[in-house]
Amino acid sequence: GPNGTVVAIQGFIGDLTRVKNADLKLLEQAALLDKARDAIVVTDVDSRITYWNNGAERLYGWSAREVDGRKLFDFIDENIAQDRDAYAATLTEGEWRGELCHRRRDGSLTHIDSRWTLLESGNGNGRARKIMSISTDISERKLHEDKIFRLAFYDALTELPNRANLLDHLRRALIG
Repeated sequence: GPNGTVVAIQGFIGDLTRVKNADLKLLEQAALLDKARDAIVVTDVDSRITYWNNGAERLYGWSAREVDGRKLFDFIDENIAQDRDAYAATLTEGEWRGELCHRRRDGSLTHIDSRWTLLESGNGNGRARKIMSISTDISERKLHEDKIFRLAFYDALTELPNRANLLDHLRRALIG
């Protein structure tokens, strides 16, 4: 148009709207991740926490603010070797899935079913930047499994091994 300034301002406003919409989309996605029951944690390749959702706060007891930038292995690890193995497998295979035992803020242990995924950087050079883990608390399930095992293989009154236990040992001895 005859007035160049108006065009420039209009273009500038258009860019701001696009940025604002992108920010709203990110906020919306973050809000959805926070509503997830599972603990969702993202770390960089040095295991420093960059994202910690409400599910992680509920599971472990620390707030996102308290853990931001801290190394994941420094405060939730009960068995560092298990996490290092999962971490190494994620870096080489691109993902890992299994059960882990972690320590909560109050000192209690939690059993989790966890899936770790390698998130590649967007610049196309294939260098891994982050690891995302999605974990479900299975402590209650493990407790029930232990109870069921005891009921199946031990006498409830005497707590001595029962007939099923004896037969199981015999079967293993014959197979081995």
